[in-house]
Amino acid sequence: MEVLSETEKDRCSRMVRRGDRARWAVARASLRIVLAKYLQTDPRLLSFDTESSGKPCLANDAADIHFSISHSDNLALIAVSRGMRIGIDIERFREVREMEAIMDDFFSEPEQAYLRSREGEERTRAFFLLWTRREAAAKAMGIGLFEAFSRFALPPHDPDEEGFRVELPGGPADRPGGWWIRDMSPAAKFAGALCTEHMNAEPSLYGLQT
Repeated sequence: MEVLSETEKDRCSRMVRRGDRARWAVARASLRIVLAKYLQTDPRLLSFDTESSGKPCLANDAADIHFSISHSDNLALIAVSRGMRIGIDIERFREVREMEAIMDDFFSEPEQAYLRSREGEERTRAFFLLWTRREAAAKAMGIGLFEAFSRFALPPHDPDEEGFRVELPGGPADRPGGWWIRDMSPAAKFAGALCTEHMNAEPSLYGLQT
């Protein structure tokens, strides 16, 4: 908590559940520590802003640093890049009571067919595989998740940790290559996805002890 701003501490204190407060504080402090390493500064000195889309960003960032953070249960992922938009998402496998309704209302027909070709735990895994891809892409583009469902479709196929190219709106004309998504397996019973702009970036993975 020592590295958090007063605004962040206030936001944290207003969370009802103690566990939620602890997880949010650790994730936010970790984000500050990681970004400070890139900028070679004190994590307490970082200032955050939001882009016109509402996506969080560093204020007055001359180093062109982009970041994305996601946490689920007791696990968090932080993605950082220079000069290209990036999004990351992680979800713990769990029961989704309204899965059928969500599939019908939001997913494309190919995605629905892919999900319904699985049963039991495999359908749950497939659901979160497709969900994290959507969330990572939405974060990279700086749009809301449910807006992402209406704006584009993603290919429904099995996990691909080598990365695959997807056509998404909003890619700059001077950066050919479109968008790329990599599926991730950050831990047992978790699904994850990384979306990067204009190149299939090879991620370097690090653990952070707090």
